[in-house]
Amino acid sequence: MPINICFIRHGQTNANKMRIFQGRTNLPLNETGINQAYETSNLLKELDIKWDAIISSPLDRAFTTASIISNELNLNFKIVINDLAIERSFGEGEGVDITDENYTKFMNNEFSHQESENDVTKRGEKLFNDLLFKYNNKNIIVVSHSHMIKGILKNFIPSLTFQDSIRNTSLNFLIFKDENDYQTILNIKESKELPSDFYI
Repeated sequence: MPINICFIRHGQTNANKMRIFQGRTNLPLNETGINQAYETSNLLKELDIKWDAIISSPLDRAFTTASIISNELNLNFKIVINDLAIERSFGEGEGVDITDENYTKFMNNEFSHQESENDVTKRGEKLFNDLLFKYNNKNIIVVSHSHMIKGILKNFIPSLTFQDSIRNTSLNFLIFKDENDYQTILNIKESKELPSDFYI
């Protein structure tokens, strides 16, 4: 059951710019984030891949990113909202400044009601299996969030941590043939960053 997935983190928001924990707080893209979505659309045009579906988190910053990409690539199908692709809940950490102290507190799961790393990883596995079932043998784009993308990919890259960076509007590929044959390529921002043997 092969599937090729390009996970894209949404564009920048003011919370990203101001270094504030965002989580599931529903904030729009800022001007930089909108421009990032257009830049990523141009990169996807360069790759010249035939896409079969585009899936988005229900949060506005992801859906707007997905909408810009869909329009720029002239994808003639509706964006599918998948609630499993929503960002990690940061609980009472949402809206808090990302200081060193607060970051340590967050990484130690000390904010009330925050979603644990283990739960995000399990949700990532569930999302992947859902996509694999629905889009077998397809090329799909999934627009989601930093921690959610890490939660998915951690199932394939055990060394990946939630402290690793997934950049705004970067391309993160999971090229999956079967559980014993897959490739991951993370944080692509321009075509020259792709390996020479890249293919979909």
